[in-house]
Amino acid sequence: SGEVGKGIYDVFAHLGTRLSRTFDVGGRHVDKIRHSVEPEVGYLYIPREDQSDLPQFDRLDRIEATNRLRYALTNRLTARLDSKSGARYHEFLYLRLS
Repeated sequence: SGEVGKGIYDVFAHLGTRLSRTFDVGGRHVDKIRHSVEPEVGYLYIPREDQSDLPQFDRLDRIEATNRLRYALTNRLTARLDSKSGARYHEFLYLRLS
């Protein structure tokens, strides 16, 4: 029928966790501060495939081979604010290194 399709598999894995500790500040408005650390690791693999028999109209028509390791570390500081209407939470620091 003249139809041509392409199929390439990819493999992706992601692993992450969250470690946190709450510190008692005992301040006038800020009761507690929680520090969270979130390490992450990710891996992406796309094998090299011959695509020369397929038409190429633009760059998106080719799927490039990839073998990539990605890692990141996220830090968060969240404050518990006490008020007459109850406790509120405010994330006042978000730092992501990747």
